[in-house]
Amino acid sequence: VEVTFTKWVTTFPLMTGTTRGDVVGTYAGEVLSRTPFDNGVIVQLEARYQVIDPSGLHSFTALIQGTQNNNTGNAVLNGVITEGWLVGAQVHVTFQVITPCELGTRNVCFQGTIRVMPGSAE
Repeated sequence: VEVTFTKWVTTFPLMTGTTRGDVVGTYAGEVLSRTPFDNGVIVQLEARYQVIDPSGLHSFTALIQGTQNNNTGNAVLNGVITEGWLVGAQVHVTFQVITPCELGTRNVCFQGTIRVMPGSAE
């Protein structure tokens, strides 16, 4: 399963957005922790991602963690689906920081992909 997304911060730590690919719908998320490394380049992230399918059949929530490189704008995070469709499956998330961005109010958005690993759901 591959879901592409565009997201942006509404009121930190909350995010909203849209999804495409295998689930066309909306995105809701929350940054649970954001810890910059001493080098000022790498940021450790933990977040909750919700993919919302309007039909309700393919909605899921995933808890993910990983890092964002502020120099390149790239992020790589991994986690697991904790609720909904394919609960227990492993997920791999990548995104790119996009600026300027007309979405939201901060002139920054994030475009990426959520990959649900085949065979990892119980």
